[in-house]
Amino acid sequence: MTSAITPATRALPEAAAWLATVAVAADGTPGWHAASAHRPADIHPAEWLEAEVLTDPARRRQWLAGRRAAKLALARLLGDEDFEPALHAIRSRDRFGHPTRPTVWRAGRRLDVHVSLAHGDRLAAAIASLVHRVGVDVVDAAVPGHDGDREPWVFSAREAAYKVGAIATRDEPFRPDEWRVERAAAQPHGTVSHHRLRGHALPVRWLGDVPGAPVLAVSWNRDERSAA
Repeated sequence: MTSAITPATRALPEAAAWLATVAVAADGTPGWHAASAHRPADIHPAEWLEAEVLTDPARRRQWLAGRRAAKLALARLLGDEDFEPALHAIRSRDRFGHPTRPTVWRAGRRLDVHVSLAHGDRLAAAIASLVHRVGVDVVDAAVPGHDGDREPWVFSAREAAYKVGAIATRDEPFRPDEWRVERAAAQPHGTVSHHRLRGHALPVRWLGDVPGAPVLAVSWNRDERSAA
């Protein structure tokens, strides 16, 4: 049985970005088994090398849905009606296998584009921009809190801001309680700040009308400043 969620894209003018969402395939969907030896036709060989290390079937399906969402966002961002997904590799590990910020490659050349991916149990999302570093997060339900905070909208904003990469390095873990989220009541916009950003708060937007995602947040770096 497959999900009724259909792939969707939308422009986010304030972030100079495109967002795409794709359903995570249901268990038993043909061609999505973790042990499959066949690379999906829309996945680049370099991506498949990363996917093959994922032995959990659910994690593999989520990973693939994230790649498909990212390529939908890229196609809209680049305005390419003939965009070929299998020729674009979204790589999130370095040559030693360490996790890195996602990068986009075509024909052995890295493209100057910023992309971020996220997934929940049912939905994967991706955001792409040529202008700003961007971050996205999907939260299905309440998450283990920090200092008593279990609100999904808070956690999603913190992680989306972390993914922007304004302070992050490969070796620096995500510490949710170090990020402060401010949001006016019932508003879809807010800010996220961190002590290392020296007073520079990142904007965040919550999208509450995305099927399959109780909470989806995006963030971006408006002026490209980074912390020390």
